[in-house]
Amino acid sequence: MTTTKSLIAATLALAAITAASACTANDPKPTFSTTSPRTTTSPTTSVSSPTTSTASASPERAAEDAAAKMVVRYFHDRDTGLFEPTKTTPDFFKDTTISSELIARQNTLAAAQGQKIHQVGSTQLVSTTRKKISLKNDPKASPPVIPTVEFEVCYDVRKVNIVDAKGKSVVPASRKPRGIMRVGVSNYAYPSPTAWRVAFTDTSQAKTC
Repeated sequence: MTTTKSLIAATLALAAITAASACTANDPKPTFSTTSPRTTTSPTTSVSSPTTSTASASPERAAEDAAAKMVVRYFHDRDTGLFEPTKTTPDFFKDTTISSELIARQNTLAAAQGQKIHQVGSTQLVSTTRKKISLKNDPKASPPVIPTVEFEVCYDVRKVNIVDAKGKSVVPASRKPRGIMRVGVSNYAYPSPTAWRVAFTDTSQAKTC
């Protein structure tokens, strides 16, 4: 799990998209609403992902499509929540995250509020590639087995900055313009089509794209 120290460091270097968590998606089942997440459109975010609207789509394809759309929403909310941290509530991230990733987003928000820093600009999604998919569903197992789709996301943060109360950038000079993040999207209420949420992310490999 991410420590408090690393979460604060992640906030300061949020533009590099380095924070979050490398925890597994099989955490104990959390409580959350299965209502459809609010519809958000980010003019600065694009993603290459399959789209399937036919009723004949296989369960795997339907899951991949729904999870890929959630990845886009996740990055949108990840950015938006820190544009004005003092006006963002911890519950804001519940529409797109769950489990360890929800905790990571809420902790990062708290750090940003405490340090009086905020984000300027949005992350660009360059590509989203599905790496794994499993629809095995056994929430009563130990640990729970939850349907999960994993993606490799290439992101670009050249238009993103993190500034303090005086408008001074706190982004490290060593920040790379692009990076790769592993994103796990899980469904704790499967087969509900609206319950997909980002459950974990991982940038520990520090790869670029």
